Amino acid sequence: MLYPNMECPRCGAGRIGTIDISESGEKIEGEWSYDAQNCRRCGYNDRDNVRIEDNQSKKQRLLVTWAGTAFGAPSLHISERGRRFLEEAIELAQTCGVSEEEALQHVKYTYNRPAGTPQQEIGGVMVTLSVLAEVLFINVNKAFEIELTRIFSKPLMFWRAKHNAKIDQGISKIEKMPVTDKASIE
Repeated sequence: MLYPNMECPRCGAGRIGTIDISESGEKIEGEWSYDAQNCRRCGYNDRDNVRIEDNQSKKQRLLVTWAGTAFGAPSLHISERGRRFLEEAIELAQTCGVSEEEALQHVKYTYNRPAGTPQQEIGGVMVTLSVLAEVLFINVNKAFEIELTRIFSKPLMFWRAKHNAKIDQGISKIEKMPVTDKASIE
């Protein structure tokens, strides 16, 4: 995948007329129509999901560019982004006192139910995060800005070394990126 919108946001099908290699190495003929924003494989249709140009959208695109530069195009695959999100969600739950046992119970509960749609689940994440932030007396936007400042204050080599360590632990499926400078990991 070269760009996030070059594949179906729901099932990850590649663009029509292309041959995509899935994470398992299986060759899949592309079924995602970039022009029509619909997918022949899963039926996803993005005509109602109109992009509103605002400051948040610009930051999202900036971060996609940063992630692609730091970790390579495979880091933008939907399943890889999902794994990175899961890691951050678990870390947040951990700071709120959720035990590993409770987290595993939630994983089993969630995977025993039908999958939702990315747009609906992102909305649910935002609602839940907003309520959690409020009860913690944290401004979500300020926390986001602080994290952006932290991310951009460190060299790409730092983030590559940190991500390569995740690959060594087996929690990332993408290839390692070269680290030319000595980069320490916090």
